[in-house]
Amino acid sequence: MTSPTSGVDIAPAGRGECPTGKVQFSTRKQARVARSKTARGELNIYRCPSCGWLHLGHLPQYVRDGTVGKDDWLAAKSKPARPRRRKKNFTPADLARIVNNREDAS
Repeated sequence: MTSPTSGVDIAPAGRGECPTGKVQFSTRKQARVARSKTARGELNIYRCPSCGWLHLGHLPQYVRDGTVGKDDWLAAKSKPARPRRRKKNFTPADLARIVNNREDAS
């Protein structure tokens, strides 16, 4: 499906509509192209919590006013990084020993 305003391919029909009524983009590239064709000022690309697709939207007023910097706002909004767990290469014998130790402890 093509957006009537920007001529950019957007979410295919049949995937449902966002409750916000905004145009859905499946890739950041599609959203960037649409953002470059709009004359509405600076728009932010974000993933919608309602539908999971990408949308274009204005930054909050306090960021546009300069009360809070965009980088600070994005950092506060993002989830904290989870520590990476090291992969362990267990052999079947190791796994059997672990299971047996847990059963013995019970």
